[in-house]
Amino acid sequence: MSCPPPTAQAIRSPIYWLDRDSPKAGLILTVNQGLALIAMKAIFPGEKLLAFNGPLQEWGGTTLNLPNTPPAFLRDHCIQVGEGISRDSGGLARFANHSCDPNCGITDSIWITAMKEIAPGTELNWDYAMSEDNDWKMDCSCGSPLCRKVVGGYRFLPPERRQAYEGYISKWLLESPRPYVGPLV
Repeated sequence: MSCPPPTAQAIRSPIYWLDRDSPKAGLILTVNQGLALIAMKAIFPGEKLLAFNGPLQEWGGTTLNLPNTPPAFLRDHCIQVGEGISRDSGGLARFANHSCDPNCGITDSIWITAMKEIAPGTELNWDYAMSEDNDWKMDCSCGSPLCRKVVGGYRFLPPERRQAYEGYISKWLLESPRPYVGPLV
């Protein structure tokens, strides 16, 4: 999926651009989606692009224990890396949007990694169910024909999507059986 025409050029700032982020990813402001990440150059399958390399946050039984106040909005922008543990990004990874038909996935629990060839100007996105399995959920409007309308944890990810994402699901989710429980409504 390509992004709508941006209202600004890619934002490249030392605040957001860190050593672990690929220079092939850029942050833009779009007309109708707010901030989004796009491919600045051609990206190939298996390229590690962005890392959730910030501090670990323990939240126990509910993600509601994570702070979600400005400017960090931690609960909305971190990635789950274990039972009751999440990690933020010190770079651009926290700005990656969700898609039910993504072009990126999660490797090594913290990396947003290309699943397919991605042309310059294309939005970089991943399915949040590739890393999450907690009480979190959100309405989805990704626009994909595969859109699930409501997105939640891995236990709500249909078997055919799990198979399509093979190799791009956070390893902590695969360490113990997590059966599909049906769609969120």
